[in-house]
Parts: sequence; C-alpha cells; structure tokens
Amino acid sequence: MQRPQNIITYADIDLKLGIKSSLPNVKATLALLILMWKSEGCPYEVLYSQQNDDIICVSDEVMMRLIEYLAPTYRKYGIADDEFRQIVNNNQLLKSQMESLMVALELVWKVGKIRFQDEGKPNGAERTGGIRFPKVIKYTSNMDIIDSVMIVAEDNYKAVLLNWLGLDLPTSIVEDKQLRRVLTAFSETAVYKLIDRDSTVVFNQENLYCPLINSTDPIDINGDGEAKGALRILKSSLSENLNPYLNYSNGAVTASTDADLHLDLYQKRVDAFLSLSTTKILGVDEDIEEHNSQDGNNDTELYAEQLIRFKTGYQSNFERNRIVFGAPGTGKSYKLKEDCKILLDENQERYERVTFHPDYTYSHFVGTYKPVTDADDKIRYEFVPGPFMRVYVAALRSGRTQTPQPHLLLIEEINRAKVAAVFGDVFQLLDRDEYGVSEYEIHATEDIRNYLAKELDGVPADFNRIKIPDNMFIWATMNSADQGVFPMDTAFKRRWDFEYIGINNNENSNNMRGKITLGRGNHALEVEYNKLRKAINCKLTSSDYRVNEDKLLGPFFLSEKVREINDDGKIMNPDKFKEAFKCKVLMYLYEDAAKQHNRKLFEGCGSNSTYSSVCVAFDEIGIDIFGTGFRELYAQQGV
Repeated sequence: MQRPQNIITYADIDLKLGIKSSLPNVKATLALLILMWKSEGCPYEVLYSQQNDDIICVSDEVMMRLIEYLAPTYRKYGIADDEFRQIVNNNQLLKSQMESLMVALELVWKVGKIRFQDEGKPNGAERTGGIRFPKVIKYTSNMDIIDSVMIVAEDNYKAVLLNWLGLDLPTSIVEDKQLRRVLTAFSETAVYKLIDRDSTVVFNQENLYCPLINSTDPIDINGDGEAKGALRILKSSLSENLNPYLNYSNGAVTASTDADLHLDLYQKRVDAFLSLSTTKILGVDEDIEEHNSQDGNNDTELYAEQLIRFKTGYQSNFERNRIVFGAPGTGKSYKLKEDCKILLDENQERYERVTFHPDYTYSHFVGTYKPVTDADDKIRYEFVPGPFMRVYVAALRSGRTQTPQPHLLLIEEINRAKVAAVFGDVFQLLDRDEYGVSEYEIHATEDIRNYLAKELDGVPADFNRIKIPDNMFIWATMNSADQGVFPMDTAFKRRWDFEYIGINNNENSNNMRGKITLGRGNHALEVEYNKLRKAINCKLTSSDYRVNEDKLLGPFFLSEKVREINDDGKIMNPDKFKEAFKCKVLMYLYEDAAKQHNRKLFEGCGSNSTYSSVCVAFDEIGIDIFGTGFRELYAQQGV
C-alpha cells in the first residue's frame, strides 16, 4: 500500500509585467487551442506546428485530425477544407511570438504552457527577425473544465469555436456566453499593471468589478504609460467581449447591461476565490515593496527567503548599459576608467575588463565546459565561467546583503567581435526596466544552472530563469573607425545608452602642448603636438579628402608616456616621440584614414610614396611630408 508523496513546491510565477506582449484575435487563439485539444483526444500535450521557411504552420497530422473532428460542422454551411486550413494557419498560435502567447495562455487563462519544440531555444528567440519556430502546448486541468462544459452540447460549442476561429457560422448565444464565462473565471487570478501618473497600479479584474458595482463612471485602463505585460492581453480580450461582465471602448471599461449575469454576486464569488488563491508571485512582490517603500514602511523581509534578488534597490546616476564611442585617441577608455573609480569607489575587486576581438565567442564571454586538472592530476570537465558570468555571480552575491554594491563589466572594442554571437541569449537580458533590472528573463542552460547553484548555495531548479540585477553594470568602448569591426544590428544598439566623445573634447592638457623639433636643416620646425594633430585633422576633412570624423586623430592617439614633457615644455624623449609618430600616426594615416589618398596626402615625399619612404622622409623633412601649404595650415591652429 502506498502513501501520498510530499507536496510539490513550484517555482515562483514571473508575471512578465514589463514585457511587450500584444496578442490580437484572442478569441481565435483560444478557439484553436481548445479545438486542437478536443480533436487530439484531450491529451497532455500537442506538438502542433512545423517549420515552413521562416514561418510555422499546423503540422499535417494535427491538421488532418482537426478536419476529421470539425468538417461535419463547417461543411454544412458550404465552407471547404482549404478555407478552413487557411483560417487555421493564419491563427496567432502560429503568427505571434512565443512570449506573447506565454502571457496569454499561461498567465491570463492558464489553459496551457507553451514552449519551443527545441528545448534549448530561449523564450526570446522570436523577439527580433520575424522568424517563428515550432512549438508544443502542454495543457492544464482547466481544459477538463472546458470539456465538462462542452460535452453537454458539443456540436453547438464546435460552431461557437469555429465562429471565434474566423469562419462565418451561425452560433448559439447561450453556448457562446457560457464559454466566455468559463474563460473569464480562469482569468480572475491574472495580474495587470498600469502607470497612474508617477505611481504603479497592480490590479486584477475584481478591481474593475468593485467600483463598477457602485458607480456608472467608466474605469480608465489606458494609464499614463505604454501598456505592457498582461494589460495588453486584457485590452484585446475586452475589445472582443471575451469577458461577458464588462463592456469596453477606447480604454474605458463599464459594466455589462446583461441582467442575467448579476455582477454584484459574481464579484463576491471572485473575492472568495481570490482569498483562497493567495500566493507569493514574483513581480507583484516587487511592486508592493516599492509601494511600501514610498509609504515609509519598507518590509525588508519580502526578500528574506529569496535566493536571488534582481531588484536590490541599488541606485546610481550612471547608465547600466553604456557604450562610449568616438574617433581613435579621444579618451574613451580613460573616460570609463575614471567613471569606474566613481562607481566602484576605487574598489577594483568589483570590476572586470575584457577586450573583444574577431575570434571572441559566447564560450569566452559567458562560459563553457572545459577540461581541468584536479589536485590528483586527474582531468575532469567542469563549467569555466567567462567574464560576464563572473561579474554576474558577484553582483547576485552582493545583492543578498543589506548594502548591495555595484559590479562592473567593462568591454573594450565591443564592435571588434560579432556581438550577436558573443552575447547569445544574454542579449535578451539587456533590456532594463526603470529599476535597472532586465525586463525579460531567459531560461538558463543546465550548465549555467548547475554553476549558479554551486556558487550561490542553491539547487539548479532555483536558477531556471535569470535576469541581470540592478547592481550589475555593463560598459563598453567602440571605435567605428577600425577596419576589422563588425556591424551591430539595430535591435542590439537600442539596448544601450551611447555617449559620444568629440574629436577635441579632451585636448586641454599641458602635455598636449609639448614642443618638439621635427625635420632637419631648412625643414626643421619646432611644433606642438596638439597643433600638429589638429592641422592633420583639418587637412583630412578638407574637400580634397572628406574623411569622416570617426577616422580623425584624437588627443590621446599617442600615449601620455610618449608625450611626456619636461619643465621647459619640451617633449622629454624626442626619439621615442618620433618613432611613435611614425609607427602609429603615419601608419594609421597611410593604412587607414587616408588610404585612398596616400600620394596626395604625403605629396611632400614626391612620387615615391611607400610607407617606408614616408617614414624616411619624415626624419628628413618633418611636417613638410604633407606638402606645400601645410605649414600655413599648422600655424592657423589654436592650442
């Protein structure tokens, strides 16, 4: 004889209150989901779609059984199988992206869990690019309730659902209303969020019923900000009259005039049901905490039992995702280095720097399994984290404390690697909400779950879904003048705050004015580094060359050590400066910035304008390698 097992503890529900989850034609979507379940014999799951280029369509097997189940109903009204197939394959179960379907089916009506057939694909895989991937529906016990309702008059309900699907069939008003009542009951635990001026309102449908019982004034659910999360689904469902207790028009909700429904009694039943359904739900707790904090009654115990705190409460004037860009030598790295000191209060243990290059990969950046040698010189495989994962774990660990500290990942030359490939599914985490937390989660791979469990003293199931916390910063530099860069797509770039450093922004430094004599004999001329740099830039941007600003010379193109000056204002090591000028400045001009105009730019060198000849000429004639008129151009430059 057996005894019951212990109760299963399920993971907290992420309400995805910040996700942009539009879903038109809600009734048609639910209709197809129900009809597939019935036609398949009420199973647990249905692999309902197959790939067709960049789109998906209902699989041949599922379509065949749908037709067998429904053809006797729709053929009576002259509707052909081909028309039925077309209607089905235009359904949002096949057209909408995964995350919108998850919000509607899982969080609002709770009729099924929807996943990719490829379990390794992240939920956000369809967010950009317009490609759709095959999916599977795992049905819930709510479908059994629908089945018990339909079985009384199944043919009538078939007609109702086919009508919802988009076929022009006459239907029964009674069965239509009954099915809408059942689905509305399923949705009563759904949570919605809107912005009311400077505050956040978190509500469910009962919060619409109560005021409408006592007043005829409509309720505005548009709010003062963009609708996100389940609120978008609510608007779609109300506009399609899916909730028989409510009417809806242009964001205004009013009570239904159907006297048979008795909204006042239904609201009391909903209230009793919700009182028995209370549970801790991820997302709502954070909004409650924010509300309590504003009231001066912040309950820090809300997070006492949480293994991960994505919203730690850490605040900063610095942007979380930040790219500083500009021409070579404008001081991008220096700028971030100085800001890093401010952010981290000189604590370098909370900071990691990495430089991207063309061969840099996701495995380098996030981590991968690698062979390692243990104390007994035995080789075993374990997950070796990359810089992203190391900083991520450190930020999460700090987030558990009473005083969370910022942690920074600094990426040099971010566009010298294929960033979409390097970031992989981490790309989805870069969208941050108003608190600095990732708006969207990703499902962690098994190796990452195991690693996080090891580092943060949990079990792998605790880390199924991850976000970037508000105390983790990712800053980067970008130089679009480099020849070896890879283009960034718009979706990637819009997730960053870009900060441009102009070509002369950081030129006000004493050692920018260091003097040195260049050239010999009649060509000898004492020049100042910054004036020379600006004269070269001026020539490059003239009508003869039209070089873009991102290829000009910034003040720090030559390092500070090379430009070091003595008490007399002279370059301390002239030979070192000249070698650096030839190897860096002249090489850059010759190979990159003025590559198409070498002969013209270095006209002072004569017809022989190889790079080596330019360097030899520079030793002899100094700045006269740039031809006649350049001395006058140099003299015109301010310091």
